[in-house]
Amino acid sequence: IWVAVQDDLTEDSLREKFLQRDVCLSDLDDTDAHSPARQLAFQDIMGGLTHPEYQEWFFRSLISLRNGLKEAEHQSWKRYVEISLRTPEQRQKAAAEFIVYLQDFLYPHVPELYSLIPAQKFYVSRNIPEVMDPFVQFLNFTGWYGEVEDKEQFTHSFVQDHPQFRNYLVREDAHDGNGM
Repeated sequence: IWVAVQDDLTEDSLREKFLQRDVCLSDLDDTDAHSPARQLAFQDIMGGLTHPEYQEWFFRSLISLRNGLKEAEHQSWKRYVEISLRTPEQRQKAAAEFIVYLQDFLYPHVPELYSLIPAQKFYVSRNIPEVMDPFVQFLNFTGWYGEVEDKEQFTHSFVQDHPQFRNYLVREDAHDGNGM
C-alpha cells in the first residue's frame, strides 16, 4: 500500500486495505517509535564514556551528521555497535537501560494500529536483537530481522523467499534513502 501517493484513499478504503494484508514489514526507528538506537548512544554520551575509541566515534559522528553526509547516521550507528556493543553483556546492559521505558518510545496509537492488523508482522531494522525483541513481544509481532544493512535488498529477498505472501503492508520512514 503506497499511501503517500494515493490522495484519493478514504478512511474506510484504507482500513479495508490494511485488513486484507498477508504480511506487514515495518521499520522501528522513526516509523513506530523514537529511535532506541539514538537513545542508547545518547545514554553513553551523557554517561561520559572516556574510552578513546568511543571519543573518536563521537566526534567523527558529530562532524559527519553536521555536514549532512549521506548515510551518516547509519554509519555512525554501525560503528557505535562495533565499539560499545561488542559483547552480549554490553548489549544486554544497554537494552535493559531503556526497556523499562519501552512504551514511552512508541509513537501514539502504534499498539492499537498493530492490534487491528491480522497479518503476520515483522520488524526489519538495523537495530540489534536486544533492542528488537522487546518491541516484537510487546506488540505481538511474528518476528524480526535485526542488523539489516540493506533493507531494500532484504525486502526483495523476503518476497522471493515467501511466495505464500501476496499482499504486503510496508511501513517505514525511509529518510535515509535505504528504503524497503
